[in-house]
Amino acid sequence: MGDAAGKITGTLRYDPDKIVLMGHSSGGNLVAGICMRLGETGLFRPCCALMDYSPLDLATDPADKERSLCDMPADRARDYNQKYIAPEQAKEPYTSPVYAGPELLEHFPDTLIISAGEDSLCMEDEEFALHLIRAGVAVTARRYTRSVHGFVVNRMCEWEDAMELNTRFIRQHI
Repeated sequence: MGDAAGKITGTLRYDPDKIVLMGHSSGGNLVAGICMRLGETGLFRPCCALMDYSPLDLATDPADKERSLCDMPADRARDYNQKYIAPEQAKEPYTSPVYAGPELLEHFPDTLIISAGEDSLCMEDEEFALHLIRAGVAVTARRYTRSVHGFVVNRMCEWEDAMELNTRFIRQHI
């Protein structure tokens, strides 16, 4: 069932051309996985994706990542990783998107990646942004240098600027 423009679909009354995928932390990891799966299946293409301070490399031990004094302890991060996936699966692209090849990344929609400069995930977020760019995806990447993991949802430090960037990015795409 569609409206006069033919865009509004079904009983949920949504526009399939205006689906935005957004995730903070592990939610950003899930957004990456969904975008890769959608690229493989062709089911639909979101109008854009937003990923904030996402764990995108679960294969690298957290103790080996660049850490700040404000960061969560490596033991706790390691525990989260082990609860998320078995160690022998940690390099699989759907677990650790930084290991995905261009064939899994090239169908991503325009993507916004926000990293927190005081977060051990900062470098993998930015590395993933580069992988997307190399695969031909339009990427906006921004590092909030004074911010820690979770700063947007916890309304800390530079969160207002990050929320404004998220809002502008979504508005540009819907």
